This record gives sequence, C-alpha cells and structure tokens, in this order.
Amino acid sequence: MTGSVIRGRILDGGSWPVVDAAVSLSPLSHDVSVPDIVQLSDNEGRYLWTDLDEGGYEVMVRMDGYHPASARTYVPAGTQVRVDFHLTPGPTRAPAFDPPTRNQP
Repeated sequence: MTGSVIRGRILDGGSWPVVDAAVSLSPLSHDVSVPDIVQLSDNEGRYLWTDLDEGGYEVMVRMDGYHPASARTYVPAGTQVRVDFHLTPGPTRAPAFDPPTRNQP
C-alpha cells in the first residue's frame, strides 16, 4: 500500500446509510497537503480518501437535513484509519435567495 488511507461510513440516527453526503478533508499538520475536492458518500454511506501522507487530518461531513459533523484523526504512515459518523437531523438549507413575489391586482 502506498500512502495512508482514511475511510468511513456515514449513517443517520436509525443507522441507515446517508447517500451523497459531502465529505471534505483538511490537513492539521503543516507538512501535509490534500486535494481541494469534496467527495460524495456512496449508496452504502461509505467514503474513502487514499494515498495520504502521514499526519493529522480533519474529516468534515455536510448533508442537507442534518447537522454538520467533523472529526480529527492522526494517520500513521502506510496505515488505514476508520472515521465513522452518525448524523443527527437538523435544518434543511435555506434557498440561496427568495424570489420576488408578484402583487395580484
């Protein structure tokens, strides 16, 4: 295996998979870099970050209808670390803007 791996699963309060949750990764160590991309969880709620450098990371999860969640972890060189999430229901995202209303005669 080259590099380290962070994998996990995202479930709701009823232990059902949360599909298409946005998962992002931020470095916590100065000498670590990660791609500036967001992954979506699969049909089983799984996500996978591969080929990572040894170091500290913060995994962040966002999904409409749930409170955001995050966890910090340290990944030793050449190992796999599992970071699972159980999301709690929360507010849905508000629309980007409210369309104007038309006055009726």
